[in-house]
Amino acid sequence: MSTAETTISGIRKKIERLVAVKVELEKELEAAKESYRLLEQRIGTQRKRIEELEEKNKVLTMAKSLSDTSEGNLESKRKINELVREIDKCIALLNK
Repeated sequence: MSTAETTISGIRKKIERLVAVKVELEKELEAAKESYRLLEQRIGTQRKRIEELEEKNKVLTMAKSLSDTSEGNLESKRKINELVREIDKCIALLNK
């Protein structure tokens, strides 16, 4: 085998290795993109959940402050709790 043939053979092998590395890197990139997409989706879901819990916390804080003032407000507290349960049911239906 001549020197030129040996050189060409070596170059071909290197090109084949580079192509294999490129294919593997493309697979890793696609996996990373999918992971990123799933994490973004999870972040959105978590943000929604935080907003819901903050709103619920406001309502519960208001209900607690009403109940602390007098027993006459017990009915108001019950009504607010009932509304919170209805809101939770609506949210659950929307999330389906």
